[in-house]
Amino acid sequence: MSQFFIKTTKVGLLALLPLFLISNYRVDVSLGNPKVLDGKYTLNSRGVENTVLKGKIVFETSVKETNSGIPFSTLVLKLENDGEAYQHTMEFLISKQDSPNGIDVGRYTVARDIEGFMDSFDGIFGHANFQALGELPFFTKQGTITISGLHDSFLQGFLDIAMYDPEGREITISGNFMAKRL
Repeated sequence: MSQFFIKTTKVGLLALLPLFLISNYRVDVSLGNPKVLDGKYTLNSRGVENTVLKGKIVFETSVKETNSGIPFSTLVLKLENDGEAYQHTMEFLISKQDSPNGIDVGRYTVARDIEGFMDSFDGIFGHANFQALGELPFFTKQGTITISGLHDSFLQGFLDIAMYDPEGREITISGNFMAKRL
């Protein structure tokens, strides 16, 4: 009986050995394109200017309370062209009331009427400057920003935003982005 036990133990250990070897195997995964790690976007613009907007994007998050104790979570997306691309800068502020744990994955809509201070509203507010279109800034009119993935240091999503300037010129911007935490 002891011979049987020893042979069974040997066969069992030999059968488990490949499992241990495979479970300790380490796969080296490439971190991918360095531009993605820096945060990037590619957006199409239609309207007063039809072009492709590319550049770097970063984001910041915070949770604040109003004087009456209502928590507001905010997420700020900062976009800026890189290199020789079409010269522009944009910034979008997403604010959500009664969200003490921060902005989460989901779809956010441009706020219609913002009353009071800029950090205490529900929705999106944004502004943009396009060097080729003059000094007047463009402001959000309607649209959405969808956050499809949110991690500690990265955020990914899609935006489709219509903007206008004080002269009534409109531009619609849409496309994907992968933002890095500032």
